[in-house]
Amino acid sequence: MNWMEWIGYAASALILISMLMTSIIRLRLINLMGSLLFTAYGLLIEAYPVALMNFCIVIVNMYYLFKINSAKKDYFSILETKPNSEYVKEFLRYYSDDIKSFNPQFNIEQTRAGECWLLLRKMTVAGIFMGYKTDADTFCIELDYILKQYRDFQIGTFLYKKNQQFFIRKGIHKLKAIPASQQHNEYLKSMGFRYENGYFYRLIDNSE
Repeated sequence: MNWMEWIGYAASALILISMLMTSIIRLRLINLMGSLLFTAYGLLIEAYPVALMNFCIVIVNMYYLFKINSAKKDYFSILETKPNSEYVKEFLRYYSDDIKSFNPQFNIEQTRAGECWLLLRKMTVAGIFMGYKTDADTFCIELDYILKQYRDFQIGTFLYKKNQQFFIRKGIHKLKAIPASQQHNEYLKSMGFRYENGYFYRLIDNSE
């Protein structure tokens, strides 16, 4: 097997991986890289129809990525609701299996949540945030769950980094989260949480 064949295999792998992405941006980016490799592969083995077709796919991916980037900025908002509302109960039941994969210790029946917020993206429910105060200014997060199609860190960035005044208005100056799945723990770290004494903590900065 020569090095040109490896380029073809790598291109095929990238195309396959792109099809597994739930985020349209990641799908387009990975598909773009795969198409570029296939274009190069087609030129190297002098399979010009293959090179031409994949070059066209490169152009299509670039067009849609540009369109996405140029589109109107997403609108994010937080809607406060009651933890025991019928909508919340149904939401948690419907997504229970996926929630379990991220946060195995969360139990709908045993939740202590005193606060519940629906996270909206363009007025569509994209996630849910639940927890309770452990003292005057510390809030323990029981559940921070985002639907698959919205897991591009934009909602987390909005909640934890761009909207800290929301917590401050509620007298919350410190967030506390129990470690869960590895993927969820990595998400918390990316949002500025630090692991200490068995929990993840994040201070709310009034300057942001």
